[in-house]
Amino acid sequence: MPGLLGIVGRTPIVTAFEKEPDRSTPSVLFELEADGTARKLIGDAHGSIFLRWPSSSPDALVFLAGLSGGVCYSTANAGVVSAGAGGELEVSFPRSPFGDEPTSIRSLQVAADGTVGGTLAPIGCDEEGYPEDEPPLAERYLLKDGKWEPTGVKGFDVQTASGTILVEEVEDPIDPGSLFVESAGGRELATAVEGPVGRP
Repeated sequence: MPGLLGIVGRTPIVTAFEKEPDRSTPSVLFELEADGTARKLIGDAHGSIFLRWPSSSPDALVFLAGLSGGVCYSTANAGVVSAGAGGELEVSFPRSPFGDEPTSIRSLQVAADGTVGGTLAPIGCDEEGYPEDEPPLAERYLLKDGKWEPTGVKGFDVQTASGTILVEEVEDPIDPGSLFVESAGGRELATAVEGPVGRP
């Protein structure tokens, strides 16, 4: 069944499969033109689209796509649909900042000005392919010129209905954690905490 992924530049973006899907069937992206015609944007979304986040910008949206690979061999990719300077729609898949190492994409955001941000971490598995007891800290990244640039803000990331809560790691032992709420591109200090209050 086709599904509405979102609206970018006043154009509806629809995701569907070209055949009955199995675990290796990629999603296909279409844009719906004013007369109702569905025009294919890309024929392979780097896997099946399984998650998207609300966007605060009318000119971009983000989603996750991947194939079945197991927790320690994640194939998840972040996808971005954006409206270019001339209004043409563009689809991009930024490369992981960890190279070929499987990546845990814990959240993605699009600010009102179109800036794409994400909370990413190494997958956190040992050499035998089992999850580590303590997951690695996530770090905030911003997408600049098609590449993820680290912000230096690290911590544990938790999704809520109103935004993303980040328990930030700091060096001062008297103030071991700070709770930040990030929503619509803003970052506001909510309160200080005496330790981690949430994990991914």
